[in-house]
Amino acid sequence: DWCKEKGVIVVHGNAAARETLEQVRAHKAKYVIALTKDDGVNAEVSVHTRNLFKQQKGGALTCLIHISDPMLCNLLKEEEIKSNEMDMFRLEFFSVFETGARIVLREHPPFDESGTVNGELPCMLVVGLGQMGGSLVVEAARKWNRIYTNTGKRLRMILIDKAANPKSELLSIRYPLLKKICDIV
Repeated sequence: DWCKEKGVIVVHGNAAARETLEQVRAHKAKYVIALTKDDGVNAEVSVHTRNLFKQQKGGALTCLIHISDPMLCNLLKEEEIKSNEMDMFRLEFFSVFETGARIVLREHPPFDESGTVNGELPCMLVVGLGQMGGSLVVEAARKWNRIYTNTGKRLRMILIDKAANPKSELLSIRYPLLKKICDIV
């Protein structure tokens, strides 16, 4: 209702269905952005939009696809680069959680360039290890990696979650360097 009040055209339907994308003329848009919580649905939107776009002549379209699984997101980015398709259809994969974590750490840096806070080694406290919390841990570790390489000092992190131990272990399995450069409690 809010969108309709603002003059936004609202279509109810399955965003991953080719018919819906055709109905709203997604292939004629400048941007198509898929932000559902289901990575599969978002990927389907990109496939159908690309197929519809190939049938038209002229114009350019950028398709921005949210993929919440960071490993899948990176894999899809690599595959898109390898595809070598140089047409007017541009496909970009991103994670709102990774992007959000980078913004939070840029706006509220937990340590300075030397790896300290007021001359002391930092200790990060992350409450909640959902997708955003996990992304914060990984992005902070990425930023810390350069400091660790120069100093050998590990970033201290305290992780609080109802399932902190298994979630922390899963992060360490996905990102093996995490345990090397961080002391995680």
